[in-house]
Amino acid sequence: MTGFYDFPHGHTVFCDDIRPETGNKLSYMGIYNGVLFATALPTMLPRFAMAVSIFEPEQMALGRGYDLVIRIFMPGDAEEKPSIEIPIPSQPKETLKKGLDILPRNPDMPRLLRSFTPILLHNFEIREAGAIRLRVQYGSEALKIGALTIAVASPEALALQQGLSNVR
Repeated sequence: MTGFYDFPHGHTVFCDDIRPETGNKLSYMGIYNGVLFATALPTMLPRFAMAVSIFEPEQMALGRGYDLVIRIFMPGDAEEKPSIEIPIPSQPKETLKKGLDILPRNPDMPRLLRSFTPILLHNFEIREAGAIRLRVQYGSEALKIGALTIAVASPEALALQQGLSNVR
């Protein structure tokens, strides 16, 4: 039987900033909760960050032998024309094995290799409503690893939205 951990997968945290902390930790500042609301478009964000994590089962990572490519599609981009492409070079098998040797075996979960790519953008312009979509090119397959909806809302609607999110 196959499961979630048997295939490459990933996710993206969309936020204002990513800060390294002591103890090999990261802090994400200003995390977007599925939607980035703007009062008007186009808009310019002084800082915009995406924390991209890609997970591969051990044997797939060791046998891959090709680079991955993160593709970032802005609202209005055609499916074959991303606004940003970021290559992730493959690592030598020996380097991957050393990284795996550090990880203890867990009988409840297979060992996964994680590729983490922090993407920090300054003076980031969003021109239209829609979605920022991320894909990672994994061989011939484009894995969906995140999306953030971009919407326009009046200041009053934003205040109402903020108030509703505080209701428990």
